[in-house]
Amino acid sequence: MARGKPALKNAAVGIPSDMVSLTGKRTLAQSLAAKNIRIEHPDNLLDQVWTSRPAIPAETVFIHDPAYVSETAAEKLARVRAVMAEKKARITTWFPRLTTSLG
Repeated sequence: MARGKPALKNAAVGIPSDMVSLTGKRTLAQSLAAKNIRIEHPDNLLDQVWTSRPAIPAETVFIHDPAYVSETAAEKLARVRAVMAEKKARITTWFPRLTTSLG
């Protein structure tokens, strides 16, 4: 603890359970435990704190005309996939329907 600051009692950090990997959670929990801070991860944390959240858009995703972008969707996906391969990333995509239809 920093000098002159009181020790934390019953401190907690809230993390949405679907926004962090199990390994990430464990690593963070270990670091915070050393400072007497626990992790709480309720299933609906975001709903609890963002009460005026707008509805998720229902519009169809579309590809911008090449005249308005610096690279096509296929080029961007190829660039992202190359970096992921270089870094030996294990997660290939969070948006499988989008990348499948564009890739």
